[in-house]
Amino acid sequence: ATSLTLLTVAAGGLLSAPVGLGIAGLALVPIIIARTRVPA
Repeated sequence: ATSLTLLTVAAGGLLSAPVGLGIAGLALVPIIIARTRVPA
């Protein structure tokens, strides 16, 4: 059971890392578009 939980935690960490990066990237896209459209 301990090895199974370790595997699930490792799989969850590997899966959540790209998902978190993807969400962060999607959240940054509108900010980048707004910055490029509006001259600072």
